[in-house]
Amino acid sequence: MKQVLMMCAVLMLQASACTNISLSKSDYIRNYEVWITQLKIKYKNCKDDDWVKKESEFKSFSENMYSKYKDEFTEEERRQVDNLTGQYYAVVAKHKGNQLKEN
Repeated sequence: MKQVLMMCAVLMLQASACTNISLSKSDYIRNYEVWITQLKIKYKNCKDDDWVKKESEFKSFSENMYSKYKDEFTEEERRQVDNLTGQYYAVVAKHKGNQLKEN
């Protein structure tokens, strides 16, 4: 069930990126959470090309979409988004650590 919900959120995010559909603030946070959750599960299998795509997706969440809603966030929502951004950087650090370990 959790996998189905994650896939639905990802598909919603991709569809909205390709159209003029406007996500709500809560949709943005939910999609960011799903994206981070998937990244934490799959980061070990990501190749360098995958990370280029992940960086682009992260930029979309942390800059483009964030700027659209930043003035509307409650303090709790801002903490949620900041926490998700921190989780992303933690995954990147783990990935880099694994790369160093392999070399």
